[in-house]
Amino acid sequence: MTFALGIDSFQRENFIPATLNSFVAENVALITKMETDYLSDVFTAVHRGVRAGESVRSIAKTIEKRTDVSKSRARFIARDQIGKLNGQLTELRQTNLGIEKYTWRTSEDERVRPSHRAHNGRMYSWSDPPSGTGNPGDDFQCRCYAEPDFSSILSDV
Repeated sequence: MTFALGIDSFQRENFIPATLNSFVAENVALITKMETDYLSDVFTAVHRGVRAGESVRSIAKTIEKRTDVSKSRARFIARDQIGKLNGQLTELRQTNLGIEKYTWRTSEDERVRPSHRAHNGRMYSWSDPPSGTGNPGDDFQCRCYAEPDFSSILSDV
């Protein structure tokens, strides 16, 4: 996952490779309406794509080529898988830093679900996510994010 600045988060955050496999496997297992044979292809496409820093579009193309799904379904799967993974990595990063709570933030556009809009600006604990939606990124196609609440680590300063 090398970014434009040349920062390799897998090298800088050594906990990511150890958890990436399990996160991707858990997320792929949630995919419905796909032949079991193709799920391992999706796992490989997402895992390799994330490690290589590929875009969602590139991962979607790989999924489309390796499976028997339409272009739109491949894009849906790629967006969903990357969104879930980003949410899980955000939780892992924040909790590893000792951050216990976050403020739910939406993308504040017309596509935000009413249930997610109701969470916007509210504070939640990583250990006690809102029922029905889970933490930001857990729900399918969720574009919300968790803004960290630093009070739990600043109180020690």
